Amino acid sequence: MGEAMNPGLFMKFLALCGYPQRFRSPFLVDQSGVPRSVTGTTALTTLYTITIPANSVGPNGRLRLTVLYNNLVGRIGSWSPSATFAGIVLFNAVETTAIGSFAMTVDIFASNNSVTTQVAAPFGTTGANGTSVRGYGANMAQVQTIQLQGTLANAADTMTLTAFSLEVLNP
Repeated sequence: MGEAMNPGLFMKFLALCGYPQRFRSPFLVDQSGVPRSVTGTTALTTLYTITIPANSVGPNGRLRLTVLYNNLVGRIGSWSPSATFAGIVLFNAVETTAIGSFAMTVDIFASNNSVTTQVAAPFGTTGANGTSVRGYGANMAQVQTIQLQGTLANAADTMTLTAFSLEVLNP
């Protein structure tokens, strides 16, 4: 027997089926505390893909992504947690601590009263003066994705995506 469908999951299902609607704010698109690890490779590895339903972000809405990565087994080389939205890098950190964690919240804002343009502060520049924002051209009237990724400098290391959440905030 399957799980009961909560109202948020039902709204996500309707959006994936193409029913136009406005999600109430805030709306949790996806979250998990199930660890996903990469080891044995130095290639960029997608640890999780978040699917953003079509029409879930309005013309003045935004996405809020929160991530927690860690390396709790020690390291030989550096480890790089990263994420992409609409094929453009949201963040790509290079961590060099032997044992450590990386936590971040990224806000992706819809701009110009449009569902087809977004802006976000480049990684590591939140609160910095004179730093331009990065533009994204994702059409939020269509399904979009965010890839949560990781890269190891040494294949003997392990990096874990420990938890994440993605919320939609519409006015």
